[in-house]
Amino acid sequence: MKSILRTFFWDHSPGMRWLMLVFGVSYLVAVAGNLSHLFNLHQGFGLSSEALGRGQIWRLLTCGLTPAGLLDWLFGLVWFSVLGGQLERLWSSRTFWCYCVIGILGGVLPLLCILPAGVSVVVGSAPATFGLLAAWYRLCGHERLLLHGVGPVNVRQAAMMIGVLNAAIVYVGNGWKVTLCLMSGALAVWVGLSIHRRWNRVRLQRASGPSRMNRLEV
Repeated sequence: MKSILRTFFWDHSPGMRWLMLVFGVSYLVAVAGNLSHLFNLHQGFGLSSEALGRGQIWRLLTCGLTPAGLLDWLFGLVWFSVLGGQLERLWSSRTFWCYCVIGILGGVLPLLCILPAGVSVVVGSAPATFGLLAAWYRLCGHERLLLHGVGPVNVRQAAMMIGVLNAAIVYVGNGWKVTLCLMSGALAVWVGLSIHRRWNRVRLQRASGPSRMNRLEV
């Protein structure tokens, strides 16, 4: 049990552990509220156009950090642990959280266009998972790994398989419109990675400019 907990939770970076802690505990709190009939966490933290109009901007993020149900809770923790374990080799905790936020916002903002008035929903792990899959596909695509029951595959193939499985799960429960909206989290992270890469390239060019001039003068 200790080895499983260490692999699943303690071996990750602080940013990854905080994400799993927030996501894991929020489901338990939601269940406790429903069973006790004292509060409804989904109503308080779910996505609602009316609540956003009243200035409750935090719902844009909390709706993606609150599990939509038991299956989303289980699959979300697994995907976060697997994908976080791969990406934390390349990212700091702050960068990891930034791209999680980008993925959530990228999936949630299109959903506002089709969300009926007066409805409060939580989207769970889907937009963040799609975003992290896009980052894994792009940054680690040529690496190879061994999938149980499948055999050796590269990261791009694994990311595509997980993405299709995740999209199928979302589609069964919510339909194709919601699925496409939440999958936009992958597009948002992809664009964010492109901007970040271009910014780093420009910054390196600016930094190398004075050194080149000094060498020419010498």
